[in-house]
Amino acid sequence: MSSKFSIKSDVLSPTASKTIEYTGNHPAQIFKMIPELIQDIFGIGTSKIWEDEIRWDTTGDPVSFYGKWRAKDSKDKFSTYWVEIEVTGQQNRERKGNVKVKIKGNVTTELSYDIAFMKLLFEMYRYSFYEKQRKTYIDEVARGLNNFEDAIRVHFDMLRRI
Repeated sequence: MSSKFSIKSDVLSPTASKTIEYTGNHPAQIFKMIPELIQDIFGIGTSKIWEDEIRWDTTGDPVSFYGKWRAKDSKDKFSTYWVEIEVTGQQNRERKGNVKVKIKGNVTTELSYDIAFMKLLFEMYRYSFYEKQRKTYIDEVARGLNNFEDAIRVHFDMLRRI
């Protein structure tokens, strides 16, 4: 019987996510940008990006929209990362409106083992050597999410809040 040992770390810790809010011209442009930005910034193919949900409510003015994307890629044999982007907004007929973009990510390390001794060996390896590598992965994904935020801010001509 195989057991699993798993560690999940939020890359934007101490908060789980960050939010960008924009009010202005043509906020729905964000829908075309997100998959391309994920692909370019994280260097992954489209097969590793999921468009979980896209909704448009065109029954009134302004038009409301919602979208959710996820991306997953492996860093090595033990660690993978997830990036999640959630968009909520509205846009009127004059193409003015607002959008809120929520960004989050995590790095997960998993090991399957058959005997408890293997878990003990992995724990020793993790504390001695692998924790530094995990920290590098967390920093890389956090840097990617910051670059993602910067690209959205540049596109919508927004200054970064300090």
